Amino acid sequence: MSKENSVGVYIDIQNLYHSAKHFSGGKINYKMLLDLISEGRTIEFTRGYAAHKDIKSSKNFYNALKAIGVDVYSKPVIVKHDKTTGSSKVISVHFDVEISVDAMDSAEKTVILCTGNGNFRYLIDNLLENGFNVEIWSFADSTSDLLVSKDHPNYKFKQIPTECLLTVSEKESVSS
Repeated sequence: MSKENSVGVYIDIQNLYHSAKHFSGGKINYKMLLDLISEGRTIEFTRGYAAHKDIKSSKNFYNALKAIGVDVYSKPVIVKHDKTTGSSKVISVHFDVEISVDAMDSAEKTVILCTGNGNFRYLIDNLLENGFNVEIWSFADSTSDLLVSKDHPNYKFKQIPTECLLTVSEKESVSS
């Protein structure tokens, strides 16, 4: 396949999870999403970036993603313990840097980012300046205006349809 037709997909799993949780309790049909993204194109690779509290409890979810061709990159969330109060606070873990570096190193002509995080606008601008096609796939209601309103001939914003949200019966059969 020529570079002109090659596609690389980067999934910000934490961002999509929290967006989907707002709509349906936090479950996404990733296979359906990837089928929609491919639109008859061949996806060279798909990388998913996820944080976990406990790797053992996330293993089934990661294995399900691997079974549909997603290479999963994960790291544990950070828990800060306050010795004076005895309380703990979970610190959010982000993959902005990892996704950006991987996308900049991409040999693919089209870079697809599955995220609604406006922090990626700098990455998007850089990719567009360097001749890449860029697509953002996210839930419109939870996507930064910086991504929705971007105007460039090689840029597309695509809303993830509600069909990609798992139904109650589907949720019961999928672990994440």
